[in-house]
Amino acid sequence: MRDIEPATPRAAEGAEPLKILWLTRESPLRPDRGDLLYSNGVLGALLAAGARGVMLAYARPGRPDPGVEGLEVRLLTPPDGGRLLSLFTPLPSDAYRQRSKPFVAAVKQAMNEQFDAIVIDYYTMGWTLPVIRAHPSMRQASRPVLVYLSHQDEQALRPQVAKAVGGSFAMRAVLPLDAAKGVRMDKALAAAADIITAITEEDRRTFLARAPGKTVVTLTPGYEGGIAAVTPFDGTRPRRVILVGGLIWIAKRKNLVDFLEAADPVFQAAGVELQVVGHAEPDFIDEMTARFGCVRFEGPVEALGPFIDQARIGLMPDTLGAGFKMKYLDYIFRGLPVATIRSQVVGLPPGVEEDMIAADTPIALAHAIVEAIDDVERLRTMSVGALDKCRHAFAWIDRGEALYAAIEAKRTRRRPIS
Repeated sequence: MRDIEPATPRAAEGAEPLKILWLTRESPLRPDRGDLLYSNGVLGALLAAGARGVMLAYARPGRPDPGVEGLEVRLLTPPDGGRLLSLFTPLPSDAYRQRSKPFVAAVKQAMNEQFDAIVIDYYTMGWTLPVIRAHPSMRQASRPVLVYLSHQDEQALRPQVAKAVGGSFAMRAVLPLDAAKGVRMDKALAAAADIITAITEEDRRTFLARAPGKTVVTLTPGYEGGIAAVTPFDGTRPRRVILVGGLIWIAKRKNLVDFLEAADPVFQAAGVELQVVGHAEPDFIDEMTARFGCVRFEGPVEALGPFIDQARIGLMPDTLGAGFKMKYLDYIFRGLPVATIRSQVVGLPPGVEEDMIAADTPIALAHAIVEAIDDVERLRTMSVGALDKCRHAFAWIDRGEALYAAIEAKRTRRRPIS
């Protein structure tokens, strides 16, 4: 995916641009995961809408950040600590890993400057909320507008994942406790925020039901990769299904394992290969390739195009999860038909599901893929239909302008934070 392009201001003529403090976990400026792609896209769109500001984040080793017009990037060294000690704190493990004394100091120092808005990007950055609340600037009438950039409905998702993942006795005991902490953090962020962003309309309705009257702005992901030229979609492509995306999060690994347990005998009998493109731990790759004969792992790659051009179907096998699935756009805008679990089709334009291979369970999806994989004309028709329905629905700048306008509107009505 492309990096953030230099911003083209779109703020009202003659007006001072909004100045934003963006707080996030890892720098998203060279994204290679879905969560970073989303953060990168919203941040870039906000800059393109005319905002300027500062981003605080941990550096990502091996991925130096580019310069971005209108954004001062302040990177910190990632902490070395693990998750275990989070058991003795109120913080969920992912947030505990992100909190560090240098980052706390950096937030305090940045808040001595004058910002129109502070964006807390993702629920694990909720540890910054007490630091923000305690700063004297938040007790002024001209305080910054507080924005919570949600990536999904954490209050529903965290307990669901904790229940489904299983594992050892210790894991089964710890995960629900950690999920409860995550829910509390998400609730605190939602209560404190002046603006909540939702990644789908479904999430927006949920957030409003919990907090009627709260300003909630839907920011579905955009797509900036363009409509790639693809090789002709015909029977010369390998009988291959591709799964794009990292497998770092435990829920993502669980989704893949559940699918492979159902699909492996079906795929092997039909001579269908599953190719996984994205980061995964070596031990996990070794375990999966030893257990399942249909799957092959490529690891992270610089360009998806050559891999997608040699597949017939793009897979989204998740049964666990919430929010928008970024890989849909990689598949659709590169001319690849999509096979998906039906419950996860959210955030796409009306009617797109008709141009997908959709099923309710992993085993049903595996059989549906095998049934469709040699019907080249059907696959071509689905890919064209989905692209036509999505072609004009995912402009990032629309998201940036919507968020910019919401912040500007709140800025005129803000009050000291309690």
